[in-house]
Amino acid sequence: MASDSDSVHSDSNEEKRLKKPQKKPYAQKYMSSWEKDPLMEKWLARSKINERHFHCKVCNADYTTVGGRSNLLKHRKSSKHVQRATTLRKQPVINNQSFKRERQVSHQIKYSEIRIAAFMVEHNIALNTADHLTKLIKAISPDSEVAKGISCSRTKCTKIVQNVTGYSQFEQIVQCLQTTKFSLLVDESTDVSATKHLALVVRFFNNGRINDVFLALIPTPIVTAQALYDHVIAFFKKHNIPYKSNMIGFASDGASNMFGTHHSLSVLLKKDIPHLFLMKCICHSFALCANYACEKLPRVIEDIARDVFNYIQHSYKRLSVLKQFQEFLGLKPHKLLHPSQTRWLSLLQVVKRLLEQYDALILFFTDAVYEDKVLAADMILSRLKEKYVKIHLQFLEYVLPYFTNLNLEMQSEETKIHQLYSRVSTVYKTLLNCFLKSDYVRNTAVERIVFDNPHNFVVIEEVYLGAKVTASISNGSHGLSLEQLSDFRLRCLQFYIEACKQLVKRFNFQDPNLQVFKELGFLDSTQMRSHNSIAPLASKFPNLVHENALNDLDSEWRELKNLEINVPLAPSIDYWETVSKLKLGDGSVKFHHLSDFVRNLHCLPHSSAAVERIFSQIQLNKTKVRNRLEAETLSGILHTKTLIGNDQCFDFVVNPNVIDKHSLQMYN
Repeated sequence: MASDSDSVHSDSNEEKRLKKPQKKPYAQKYMSSWEKDPLMEKWLARSKINERHFHCKVCNADYTTVGGRSNLLKHRKSSKHVQRATTLRKQPVINNQSFKRERQVSHQIKYSEIRIAAFMVEHNIALNTADHLTKLIKAISPDSEVAKGISCSRTKCTKIVQNVTGYSQFEQIVQCLQTTKFSLLVDESTDVSATKHLALVVRFFNNGRINDVFLALIPTPIVTAQALYDHVIAFFKKHNIPYKSNMIGFASDGASNMFGTHHSLSVLLKKDIPHLFLMKCICHSFALCANYACEKLPRVIEDIARDVFNYIQHSYKRLSVLKQFQEFLGLKPHKLLHPSQTRWLSLLQVVKRLLEQYDALILFFTDAVYEDKVLAADMILSRLKEKYVKIHLQFLEYVLPYFTNLNLEMQSEETKIHQLYSRVSTVYKTLLNCFLKSDYVRNTAVERIVFDNPHNFVVIEEVYLGAKVTASISNGSHGLSLEQLSDFRLRCLQFYIEACKQLVKRFNFQDPNLQVFKELGFLDSTQMRSHNSIAPLASKFPNLVHENALNDLDSEWRELKNLEINVPLAPSIDYWETVSKLKLGDGSVKFHHLSDFVRNLHCLPHSSAAVERIFSQIQLNKTKVRNRLEAETLSGILHTKTLIGNDQCFDFVVNPNVIDKHSLQMYN
């Protein structure tokens, strides 16, 4: 037994002796000097695993450093590394400088394309001109990277106008209307392609000033009051504009579908907004006053103006002959003008031009009668030689400026509603002083004057007819018979009476609702101290002043009247903006309620002339040649014009954020 155990023990010892322990392989640590080796510097990097691994940039993987440099060189020749390295060599190398340069050029191209579109819009050029314009720019600047990259043909130019410049301006307006009080100005018209549009213009306060801004152009085949109302309300709802709380004023012309007594757009809006301020365009009203008054004068006065224009203006030969007579008499070679029914200020200019060229016209038609022997020339000449015609023209030259000057003033985009009552009453009294007794006009309140009572008239010989007419009558150079002179004076008196009748019909001084215009006079800083309190006015605008804030508002007003502040008195919103910046000791606004109330009052409309200007812009763009322009494109053009503003097309800049925001939807 002992021998067996000894043999087993000896065998185990022998196995231990023969089985030697194996050595662990030596792992070379990573050496930074390898990165400087020309064979490895482009792809070798230190591994983040540990110091016994390396990272291959080409393979984007980590490997062991066992074998040292020879193992790294072996990896360099592996098929995986070689294949990836070959692929990377074929890819272009992009560095930060080249990337920034390409991005800069891309932005310059985008700005250039927008400026091209702005150029087309500003100058009312057909958008299909962009097809050749871009090619011309590339031909002129063949070395420019920006010019090479410009791609702005008709389609893209149209989309830029619609979806970039136009939409960005439209979006800004909608955002303002969602949070700001505004007034709506509307009108409808038919363009050259017999398409009827409803134009919307909004008046609101922004950036320290009042803005009359184009909002939308809506095709309206039906122009009934209900149809117009449905279009307007649908537009407000579509764009989430809270019109019932933010809309404070409405203005339009006096058409029945706009301002009819029982069923009109204004009546329907008034049902939704009980305290809505309604205003018939004063420019339309005064133009109608002048037209109705002129009907009291002989029709021959208007006929002679039309006949003279139609006979001469469309013939180059006759224009050349007239120019010779103008040079002979030392007159300026002005063209004759045509009286228009749609242009408010045209009649006065026609009268002035006829009187200016009167002697030249007599010589011209005298020559035409004897040389051409045309019957029409003979009829016109006989009328021109009648002193009855010329003295009527001289009367119109005197009286029409009362209407046209007020009309022109009320076409302004500046706030004029606070001056409306005083301006209209001044014109009214001036007309009354021409044929009523001066004591009666001076001592009677304007709302109580009875202008059509003969008892208040001056004698017919004392009716004032203007300086030229008065001078010609006094020195006997008028050339009229007593019967003609009496008839002339009577017609002028009828002109005055009809003018006052039409004026009172549209601006009734006895109407209690009209007192709001008188009370709005406090907005004129030169007249503010004549108003003791603005509480009566504020109570008429509960949508602007809450009842609980009425005391605070009136207290601020009374304090401002008696406060000595270094603010120049100016009848504009500039004065009130200066007042709104005054602070209390704790930094809060001193006249908070008053400033907000005044800003909102400045948004009330005094005319709808801004809408008429929109239609003038449409006529400049949608012509007989460009008669296929759709409402969407026209809206984009009008919004782009607003966005350009007073800038020029070459320095017009759009916010880069706006460009980036809408560039993706350019062709949507």
